[in-house]
Amino acid sequence: MIDVNIAVRTWLLLDSIILPDGTVKQNQLPVILNSLFVSGGAFPNNNAQRVYAGHLVPGFDPQYGPGVVIRVGTGAAAGTGGGSAHPEIPIIMPRMQLTTWAGVNQYQICRQLYRAIYDWIQRMTNVDLGLDTQGNNIGYVLSAIEQVEGQDVDDPHTGFATNISFWKLMMRES
Repeated sequence: MIDVNIAVRTWLLLDSIILPDGTVKQNQLPVILNSLFVSGGAFPNNNAQRVYAGHLVPGFDPQYGPGVVIRVGTGAAAGTGGGSAHPEIPIIMPRMQLTTWAGVNQYQICRQLYRAIYDWIQRMTNVDLGLDTQGNNIGYVLSAIEQVEGQDVDDPHTGFATNISFWKLMMRES
């Protein structure tokens, strides 16, 4: 079984992929995250690759740069509407929530991250994420479709600007 949170995080941090027609598609998300990163912070603010799975990491501070949170799973515990597995073939079809984070009133940055993610994964098919460094299967994306367009929201706890979108994935093992 693949871990969809890890698979999507891996996918979002790839620099590029080769499409079935042989062309190379560049990912702008790591470029934006690196360009807005400010060094000098302690964990979790000491890394430009600020893409997290599940929840925003305690101690996240947008003064060191924006971040992205991936939530894949079931019901309220993961913040998504769940998903399903095919009853006969090894395919999973999870629903995913992507939230971009930036400082108070920094909606332009949140939307910039959202647009980069949209351009990178919307309507993508047949993306082999391969194996991790231990040889474990990361996963294979059969399709990714946005279900709810990104919406600007103030986080009620921190006041940070966020942009929230929902996606439907279809995945299998590589």
